[in-house]
Amino acid sequence: MDGGFSCEKYKFNDKIDVRFLHSLYEEDYPYIEEVFGTTLKELTNSQLQVDEAFIAGDIAGLKKYVHKIKPSFGFVGLMETQEMCRNFEDACLAATTPDQLSIPYQQLKSLMEDSRKVIETEYKKLKHFNKGI
Repeated sequence: MDGGFSCEKYKFNDKIDVRFLHSLYEEDYPYIEEVFGTTLKELTNSQLQVDEAFIAGDIAGLKKYVHKIKPSFGFVGLMETQEMCRNFEDACLAATTPDQLSIPYQQLKSLMEDSRKVIETEYKKLKHFNKGI
C-alpha cells in the first residue's frame, strides 16, 4: 500500500499507507503516536454508535456515524478502510430497508475491527519506539 515509500526510522504495518501518513506528519513520531492513541479512543465509542444504529435499523443514523468515523481511518493511513466507509455511506443512501445493508455492514464491521487492531498494535509499537528516541 505504501508504494515503496518507507520512513527510515520506523516500519509501519503494511496495511498503512506510509506515503500518505508521511505527507501528514512527516517523521514526527511522538505526534503520530498521539494521533494513533486519540484515534483508538475515538473508534471505540464511534464503533458502538455504528453498531447501535445498525441494530436499531436506523439507516440515517448508520450513515451519519459511518460518515463521522470515516476520517479517523485516514488520519492513521488506513485508506482502504476509509474508502470502505465511503462506499458504505453510498449504500446507506441507496438502501430502502435495513436488510439491504446487512452484508455490507458485516463486511465493514469486520474491516473496522481489523483496522482497530492494526491501530492498537501500531500505537503500542510507537509508544515503545518513542521511548527510545
